[in-house]
Amino acid sequence: MEESGTVVIVGVVANLLIALSKLGAGAISGSASLLAEGMHSVVDTINSGLLLVGRKRHLLPPDETHPFGHGKELYFWTVTVSLMMFAVGGGAAILRGISGVMKPEPLEDPKWSYIVIAVAGVIAGVSCVFAYRKFRKDHQGLGFWDAVEHAKDPLKFMVVFEDGAEVVGLFIAFVVTFLAHKLKLPWLDGVGSILIGVLLGVMAVMLANESRKLLIGERADKRLIRAIVERIGAEPSVKAVHDPRTMHFGPKSIVVAVGVELDPELKAEQAAWAMLRLEQALKAVHPEISYLYLKLKPVRDVV
Repeated sequence: MEESGTVVIVGVVANLLIALSKLGAGAISGSASLLAEGMHSVVDTINSGLLLVGRKRHLLPPDETHPFGHGKELYFWTVTVSLMMFAVGGGAAILRGISGVMKPEPLEDPKWSYIVIAVAGVIAGVSCVFAYRKFRKDHQGLGFWDAVEHAKDPLKFMVVFEDGAEVVGLFIAFVVTFLAHKLKLPWLDGVGSILIGVLLGVMAVMLANESRKLLIGERADKRLIRAIVERIGAEPSVKAVHDPRTMHFGPKSIVVAVGVELDPELKAEQAAWAMLRLEQALKAVHPEISYLYLKLKPVRDVV
């Protein structure tokens, strides 16, 4: 989790710098789209802070009321971040845009808007590339969307999504600012704010959906489940493996429950040792298995 923490910290610093520059330039130029982008960056900064809170709290050890640990708290905070992005970021930008369309304000000199958009674009672009490379490094061999689907650490793909939305939002702000001044149509600036709000809303729904699946208890990767079943089945004393069930309680914390049929000729002590060997072997190869439950099942009669 060290890498994901670094990615989030880089995102916090980048978003804070971008937010201050956008809000300042938006206030000077009167640009609704740039102010919307400023609100976007403020929300992103707050969201990154909440993700750091989730990252810290999900590492708390198990206690009496949380015997499986606090791993799912990370997923709770990612859902909270998605809701913040949707309601505060997207909603505020759309309302500001509607106001700008209905009652457009005269646009001031766009020079500062262009400078801030360019600087913010560089900062957001660097942060996005940094987060994307970290994400792809951990999911080699998979397409981007498949990697998002398989990712169990939402911090990594959330920063990629946020920074990607930042870059697209800045492009929208540049286009509408240019057109509004070129065509002398100040209401276009409000349209840009609405588009940025819609972008944030769509992004928030996508992130909330991915986080929701993890929060309610998503299974482990199919490849891991297959490896577990194959390793158990390779034990000479095992006759069959039934109904493997898994659940993520955090990016690196998985609960596994498997039904196992042992050779009926084994004595009780031999069966106990076989189960212990299986548990030790599985946890040695797959340290992300925090809790492993091997349930003995009676051998089925052969007709």
